[in-house]
Amino acid sequence: MAERHHGKVKVESSILSSGSRYTRRMQRSHAFTPYRLALLAGTLLYTVGFSVWFVISGDGEFIWYLLQFFIFILIACAVLWHVPDFPNPLLTLLVFVGGMHMAGGGVPVGDTILYGVRLFTFYDGGQPDLYILKYDQLVHLLGFGVAALAFRYFLMRSAPSLRALPRAFFAILAAVGLSVVNEISELIAILLFERTNVGGYYNLILDLAFNFIGAILAIAIVETVERLKKRP
Repeated sequence: MAERHHGKVKVESSILSSGSRYTRRMQRSHAFTPYRLALLAGTLLYTVGFSVWFVISGDGEFIWYLLQFFIFILIACAVLWHVPDFPNPLLTLLVFVGGMHMAGGGVPVGDTILYGVRLFTFYDGGQPDLYILKYDQLVHLLGFGVAALAFRYFLMRSAPSLRALPRAFFAILAAVGLSVVNEISELIAILLFERTNVGGYYNLILDLAFNFIGAILAIAIVETVERLKKRP
């Protein structure tokens, strides 16, 4: 009787294990849908295109950034493989901001690049770096706003009981932490290459400020919309 019971348990365990593996395979089959493959193809297209341009123009700084961007693409693919329910709108925004970043460093505009273009005069301190609003600052605002939303999604997925205020705080904190890593990569570029387009002190502070503001605005807008949806 004991052997029969033991055999029955093993069969049930095997069935549950097979079912679990089948569920995981089904979930991962949705990791790279035709839409996501199109996003990946578009991302690789503009990344490879700008890579060729940076190599031809001898822009070592952005070749350095491209290496980081390729690593980011690999990390994003790994995330999609393990978290296939990652929201497509958020993924689309990440691809769009990535394209803005590549264009910012690769599209020449007059005697500068797109990153240096002044969009609207909110403030002019009389120095090239002390100016608001430039294309560079817009990319920082949008980019780290999207990063904060991605961190918010992971918090909602891993800690669904977390209340809105601490969730917002940790998402913004994570985005700001990532922005510091980004600025450190720019410091490394300065140390590695003789000529870069990295600005000085004011550029650094404004980059961090726009990263912070973008994270706050994105989280505030999404949390407010979510709260309004829940109202009767």
